[in-house]
Amino acid sequence: MASSRQYIKPSCICNGEKNIVEFALHSQTQSEIEYINVLQNMNDEPPVCNPPHFETQIYSIVKSPFIQLNCSDIDSPQEHLSYSIVGGNTNNQFTLQRLGVNPPSLAIMQNFQYDVFQGVQSPMIFQLLIEVTDELGGNKASQLSATTTVIIHVLPWTTTQPTSSTKTTTTTVST
Repeated sequence: MASSRQYIKPSCICNGEKNIVEFALHSQTQSEIEYINVLQNMNDEPPVCNPPHFETQIYSIVKSPFIQLNCSDIDSPQEHLSYSIVGGNTNNQFTLQRLGVNPPSLAIMQNFQYDVFQGVQSPMIFQLLIEVTDELGGNKASQLSATTTVIIHVLPWTTTQPTSSTKTTTTTVST
């Protein structure tokens, strides 16, 4: 009876975005059998936001972006993450502004409704639900997502009332 030895020979081929690993089983008998399993980079990790919950205060007159989201994904580059506000955006008050590949920042899209006598008429507390999805433009079946909550307290911006410049004087007239 002939003896046989088997061994596993792992090797890695790195090809751009895909990591391909080959495992070959070799047998030193009369007929040599080779098995190759090819594993590709799979999207098996969802995005993660840190922290998963934000709470902030802004003045009602803020026009610039006021909070930047900090989300990442172990198996997707930053530019492959997409962000959208999926809940709590009453009157479409807020928007996400993204510059380059950096995570987006929240910004006010329109002025808050204001009444001279009663102050800010818009809601004063917003609880936004933001969805982060990986594999932007990729196969929808393999996309994974996560959500983060941002609570925004809108503070009214008020100025002091000007005082009257007229002086009141009392005059007594005797007759």
